[in-house]
Amino acid sequence: MDYRVGIKWYHFDPSKWFLYICYWLGLVTHLSRAPDNEVEKAKFTMKLKKLRDISTRLKWPSEPDDLPVIEWETCK
Repeated sequence: MDYRVGIKWYHFDPSKWFLYICYWLGLVTHLSRAPDNEVEKAKFTMKLKKLRDISTRLKWPSEPDDLPVIEWETCK
């Protein structure tokens, strides 16, 4: 299991650094990392969630059947 929160090496994540130091000292072995595909899927999921939140706040147009019909003759 990957316990990292910050996916880049410079992201602040105390648990990541604690585990790294424990690994360096030999207190922890067999650390694993999440595959890049899983990280990308998580990023995509969060972007999709944000877009859905924005989508629910937007005012969408009415159904086509509810819109008024304008004839060419009335426009002249």
